[in-house]
Amino acid sequence: MISVIIDVWLVNVSFRSRVKEYLPIVGLADFNKLSAKLIFGADNPTMQSGAVATVQCLSGTGSRGSRLSF
Repeated sequence: MISVIIDVWLVNVSFRSRVKEYLPIVGLADFNKLSAKLIFGADNPTMQSGAVATVQCLSGTGSRGSRLSF
């Protein structure tokens, strides 16, 4: 768990030179990939087949940054 948090933090640090007021419509791709990896596990056959999709919701829509992986 801690390594995932550190990975996400490192991704955010690498984007410091960019304006980050809003993420793109699909969210932050690296964060979505790491979230799915955390939830399902890297060795999960579904993850390895590429059949996992993630959605990142906008803050302020009642989701408060919720993530949905299926």
